Amino acid sequence: MSPRNLPPLPEEEFRESVNIEVELLVDRKEAIPLLAEWFERRWPERYGPGGRGNAGRDLTNSCNRDQLPITFVAILDGEVSGTVTLMSRAIVSHQHLSPWLAMLLVPDAFQRKGVELYLVFAVEELASRLGIEAVFASAGTESPLLIRRSWKIVEEPAESGTDLFIYKRAL
Repeated sequence: MSPRNLPPLPEEEFRESVNIEVELLVDRKEAIPLLAEWFERRWPERYGPGGRGNAGRDLTNSCNRDQLPITFVAILDGEVSGTVTLMSRAIVSHQHLSPWLAMLLVPDAFQRKGVELYLVFAVEELASRLGIEAVFASAGTESPLLIRRSWKIVEEPAESGTDLFIYKRAL
């Protein structure tokens, strides 16, 4: 079955079956060094040796509550298990779109446990609370997770001018 044909994934049904906590990074600053290591491994062209970015600085700058960027940390069984950021800009070619669910990162050890879904919930809830009408995201492939959460593909790689699918979630 194509990801585009999957039934919606209701938040309430899922939340009853999994025990994951999602906190603001501003309340879990001790996680910054670990997350910075993850970023350096996942995005070496940006955060690795010779990269133009600084993962620790970017994470520290996203320790906010009510202004973007805002980063979340997922906690599963007492361990930091993933992260995501709601940010104003994410893709150079798409500066006209804002804000973005970005920097979604869940290490392999925590995959298929619901961590990504909880992080997406957190971004959707925060954006709604902030009065944001829509959020964008990108992925290299079709994302069953986003599609099941009612995110719509608004650009495919051939249309976007990148090798990414661009998604939009109306709130």
